[in-house]
Amino acid sequence: MEQKIERTVDNRLERMASGLYLYSIFCGILLIIFGVIILFKKRRDNKFVFYSGFVSIALGFIAIISGIVQM
Repeated sequence: MEQKIERTVDNRLERMASGLYLYSIFCGILLIIFGVIILFKKRRDNKFVFYSGFVSIALGFIAIISGIVQM
C-alpha cells in the first residue's frame, strides 16, 4: 500500500515538473517586461526605482535560463 502511494505521488510530481519549468520561463518574461516598463516610464531621479528595473530584468533572465536548463 505504501509503495502504491509513493508511485502515485511520484507520478503526479513528474507531471507537474514540466509545467513548473514553463511557469518559470513565463515569469521570467513577465519580469523582463516589467523591468523595461519601470526603466522607461519612471523618472530616473529616484535611484531605487532605477535599480529595481535593472534587478527585475536580471531576475527575469535568470528565471528564463533556469527554466530552459531544467527542461
